[in-house]
Parts: sequence; structure tokens; C-alpha cells
Amino acid sequence: MFKVMLLVKRKPGMSMEDFVDYYENVHAARDKSGSGIVHYARHYLRPAPSFTDDETAEPPFDAVTEVWYSDRAAYDAIREKLVQKPAWVADVVADEERFMDRARCRTVFVDSRVSEMHP
Repeated sequence: MFKVMLLVKRKPGMSMEDFVDYYENVHAARDKSGSGIVHYARHYLRPAPSFTDDETAEPPFDAVTEVWYSDRAAYDAIREKLVQKPAWVADVVADEERFMDRARCRTVFVDSRVSEMHP
């Protein structure tokens, strides 16, 4: 699997509830057929105290969106296709601007490692 994570910040002034509602019921509900995506999940972040003190700070992002492709070639192929569909890309960007602070969002590739845990 080739994994991409999107670190997403909501628009200033938008409540977390409205952000989650829009992301789930409008943006995530968009047709993704032909996208090459094999896994699409959103993880919403909530403030929590650290293990060393009780201070709770607002996270720098409001959601981590997980997108998996079968491999890097599938991801690259989709990116190449999108270059040929500027109207579609503009539509997605316009939708993102309705609920995301796009200037503060980031995209990263993920190299996962899982540790076996023993009771």
C-alpha cells in the first residue's frame, strides 16, 4: 500500500461540529470512482492532556485524512490524470475552501511501522 495523510485544519470561525458535518456529509460523500483510492478514512482530533501534565492545547490540525492507493504507481497515475482535468480539480478546491483552511493544511506520504504489543 502507498499511504498519503492529509493534515487538515478547519476554516477560522467554523465550529468543530460544522466542520465534521460538512466533511462527512458533503466532501467525503463526493464520488471517488476512478480515483484509485482503496482506503479513505477521516480521523478527527480532539484536545487531550499530555501524560506529563494536565495542560490541554488545541491541536494544530483538526483531522488526519488517510488515503491509501495500491502502490506509488497508482498514486502517480491519478495525479497525472488530474492534470488533464483542471475543471474537476478547481471544483474540489472550491469545495475544500468551504470548510478547510487550505493554507494550513499539509499532505504527507506515510511509511508505517507497527509494533507487536504483548499484554
